[in-house]
Amino acid sequence: MEHKKIMISQPMNGLTDEEITETRNRFLQFAEKEGLVVVNTLFTDDWYKKEAMAERGVVQIPLCFLAKAIDSMSQCHKAYFAKGWENARGCKIEHEIAVQYGVEIIYEEPPANANRPFTFGEKAVGLNLNPSGDPAVIKAQQTCADAIDQMNDLRNRQRT
Repeated sequence: MEHKKIMISQPMNGLTDEEITETRNRFLQFAEKEGLVVVNTLFTDDWYKKEAMAERGVVQIPLCFLAKAIDSMSQCHKAYFAKGWENARGCKIEHEIAVQYGVEIIYEEPPANANRPFTFGEKAVGLNLNPSGDPAVIKAQQTCADAIDQMNDLRNRQRT
């Protein structure tokens, strides 16, 4: 019998090592309780040290870590999104990838709007994808989503 695999997507920027470890430990307890195999997304070996990355020509270090996390996600059936994921650029990108590719999502804390499905327009503009967290982008996305929903409603009315 194949064991299901899971990874964690967790904010790290601005957090202490202790805070990161505490979150990771909660995740590990969850995974063990559920009988899930953990795919490591805490890349600490020498390959990911600053000096080694510089030698390889890596100039966008956060992007390098994100790329490896996405590679790790390809091995997973599930992804666990830790508290605060919606405010972390990389986590938001990982979340969108999980949504688009059908990876089962588990939230440490469900988002406030978790019970409401996205509208047609919100899906079309990728409302939940805003890596910068820029409020102006959110506002523009919502405006576009609302317009798309209005056009979709008009189209649906014409069909009936």
